[in-house]
Amino acid sequence: MNNTNNIPAYMRENKDIVLFDGICNLCNTWGKFIVKHDLDNRFRLLSIQSNEGQEILRHFGYPDDYLESIILITGGQSYEKSEAVLAIMAKMKYPWKLFTIFKVAPLVFRDWLYGLIAKNRYKIFGKNEFCPIIPNDDRKKS
Repeated sequence: MNNTNNIPAYMRENKDIVLFDGICNLCNTWGKFIVKHDLDNRFRLLSIQSNEGQEILRHFGYPDDYLESIILITGGQSYEKSEAVLAIMAKMKYPWKLFTIFKVAPLVFRDWLYGLIAKNRYKIFGKNEFCPIIPNDDRKKS
């Protein structure tokens, strides 16, 4: 008999996990976009600041205060910055899948642009004191 108690919950689910900065307005908007367009119910969204988000960060070797990027966990691997965004878009349906065309741009350029936006996201888009509660219809995503 297998003991599944030692396996983290996120590893027992058949979903890709998107970790995001729960207080960032831009990140929350991105999360809502994913919820709205995830027609196959493929993704599970978690705030990096949540207990489970922190457990996942530690599991993949990120510091507890890592807020520089969204992180996609899929197939037992983690992706961040532009690679995470493009991997998420690749799993969406048309027309969103078309955004993967940006993979032709060099990774160093894509991540530089991502970093520039991430560094200034609170100034440009603002932030909340806490992660907004996901609407009832979307709780299956959390």
